[in-house]
Amino acid sequence: MWHGAVKIGVNELDLDHANIDYIIRSILERCGSDLDTQLVPAFLAHIEHEEKIIAAMDRKFPAEHKKEHRHIAVVLHLLEAERNKNMIDDYKFAQEVKTLLTLHVLDFDTKLLQTTEGSC
Repeated sequence: MWHGAVKIGVNELDLDHANIDYIIRSILERCGSDLDTQLVPAFLAHIEHEEKIIAAMDRKFPAEHKKEHRHIAVVLHLLEAERNKNMIDDYKFAQEVKTLLTLHVLDFDTKLLQTTEGSC
C-alpha cells in the first residue's frame, strides 16, 4: 500500500496511516484473522488523533475536513455492521476501508498543512 509512504508532514499522523495500512494489508493477505476487528477502531482513533494533533500545533482544523471525518465514521460503522452480518466478507471489508483511506488521504490529509492557518 502507499498511504504510509505518502507523507503529510506530521510524523504521528504518518505513523497512524502506516499502521492502518499494515492492518489492511494483513487482512487482504489473510495474515491475521483478528486484525479485521482492529481496523475500524484504528481508523476512528486516527481521526480523533488527527484533530487533536492539528489543534496542538495551534492550527485551525478545516470544517470540511472535520465533516468528512464524521462521514467516514458513519460509513465505517455501516461497513462493520455489514461484515458482522456476513453481508460482506473480510476481504471486501478491507477493500472498502482501503478506498476510504485512499480518498481521505488524497482529498484531505495531503492538503492539511497547506490549508490550515495559525489560529492566532
